Amino acid sequence: MNFVYSEEIQNINNMKTIIITLIFTFFITCVSFAQPTEGTYVVGGHANFGYSKPQSDLVKSQRTNFTISPSIGKFISEKYQIAFGLGYSHSNRKEEMSSGSYFKQTAHSFSIRFATTRYFPIADKLYFTLEAAITPSYDVNFSKTEYIGVENQSNNISARLNISPGLTYFINKKWMLYSSIGVLWYDASYNTETELIGHEIQTSLSPNSFGLGARYIIGAKSKTD
Repeated sequence: MNFVYSEEIQNINNMKTIIITLIFTFFITCVSFAQPTEGTYVVGGHANFGYSKPQSDLVKSQRTNFTISPSIGKFISEKYQIAFGLGYSHSNRKEEMSSGSYFKQTAHSFSIRFATTRYFPIADKLYFTLEAAITPSYDVNFSKTEYIGVENQSNNISARLNISPGLTYFINKKWMLYSSIGVLWYDASYNTETELIGHEIQTSLSPNSFGLGARYIIGAKSKTD
C-alpha cells in the first residue's frame, strides 16, 4: 500500500513539472526579453510545505515538512552572478504501531548558501547556466520511542558542494525564469555526539533534483531600455 501511495505522489510531481515547463516555454516563445546587466541585483528563494500520511496494517505514519530559503544575488558582469542565501527547514515524523506504541522524530536545519553562476548565451535572451554552490548547515535531530522509553538528540554539522547546469530566460528588465538540475554534489558531515565524519559523492538526473522558479531583478536598467 505504501508503494501505491508513493507512485501517486510521484505522478503528481511529474504533472507539476510538465505544467511549469509549459509555462516556461510559453514565456520563451511569446515575450520580448532583457538580458544580464552588470550591477543588477536578483532577489529570489523558495518555500515548501509537504504532508503525507502513508498507512499499512502494522504502522500508521504521519509526516510533515516545511522549508524556506530567501536569497539575493548580484551580476558582477554580464557573464557571472554571485549569490548568498539563508535557509531553515523543519520536519516532523510520527509512527504509531498496531500494538499502540509510537515513534516520533523532529528535525530542524539551519543553513547558509554561497553560489557563483556562469551564463552562456544560447539564443536571444536565453542562457545556459552552470552554477557552483556550497551550503554549510547545522542540523538538530530529536527522536523518542515510547515502548522502550528512549529519547535521543543528535547535532550534525555538514556542508554540500554541488554543480548544477540549467537554463535562464529574461522576461523583462524585472523578471527572469530559471531552471536547474542537480547533477553532481559532494557532502561532508560531522556528528557532534558520536564524532563520526561522513563523506558522500552523488550524481543524479532524477525529477527530484529538477527545479524551476522566477527571480526579481532590481538595480541598474537593462541595456535594451
